[in-house]
Amino acid sequence: MSLKVAKDQKGLAPNKPLLVLAILDLVEAGLVGVDGLIYKDAQLNLRFRSYSPICVTRRGNAIDLTLPFRHLASDGIYAHVGDDERVVRLDTVLLARFMDPRFRQEARRRIVATYFPAAEQVALYAALGMLVPSSDELAAVRQDQATYKTQISRGRDARFKVSVISGYHFTCALTGYRLIASKSTYVPLEAAHIHAHSQQGPDSPDNGLALTPTAHDLFDAGLWTVDDNLSIRVAHSDIAESILPGGSHFKLADLNGRPLSFALQATLRPDPKHLAWHRKEVFGS
Repeated sequence: MSLKVAKDQKGLAPNKPLLVLAILDLVEAGLVGVDGLIYKDAQLNLRFRSYSPICVTRRGNAIDLTLPFRHLASDGIYAHVGDDERVVRLDTVLLARFMDPRFRQEARRRIVATYFPAAEQVALYAALGMLVPSSDELAAVRQDQATYKTQISRGRDARFKVSVISGYHFTCALTGYRLIASKSTYVPLEAAHIHAHSQQGPDSPDNGLALTPTAHDLFDAGLWTVDDNLSIRVAHSDIAESILPGGSHFKLADLNGRPLSFALQATLRPDPKHLAWHRKEVFGS
């Protein structure tokens, strides 16, 4: 698979290759049907925006989905459907190849090795759940242990974010809030570690909760936790809440005893052992 990619003093532009990696993820997740339609939506943007920060250090700016989504059509990967550039249809031959797991893995390997410098390759392999090849090109990165560990961590963080937010079907586990906007691909959620990553908590999806930024901060502060029966517990004695007249923000205390929110399409649940760690080490009981 050859892509027409611009090159400047910062190297090859990562936009199109990152978009193809995101599309391969959609196919693997079963989100692309036999019609080959791909939507410029939260599912695609979550993957693109989780992988693209790996390249920000080199590029110096955030990488937006809009331009590669528009211009990847010129590479014959897909054709736009309609005039608003929000839906595309994969080339039929390429769609059949993308459905083959072995082709997907080989395509990922070639894309990462061809279009990204060595340090970014390490992070992307980790983000994609692939082993880092023992190639001569990556030997220098392996020898610099600090850089290697940093890149592996960045990649695993990206994979964790994709797995958790998509596993909760873009729904906050505390509040049940979900935003799908027809004119935006914004995802107002974060992937929170239950057993803190800084305290040797794993990057496994069952150690995660999809939360809004406010819910995430309150969880990390130990102001709420989750029982083994997946009910919310709130630290009443530690908080005083108020809402201005006419305000609509949730009050944490009102959620005490309620079950966590799971969308019907959610496939992920937290592991009890990680919840027990949070109750003991963060919540304090």
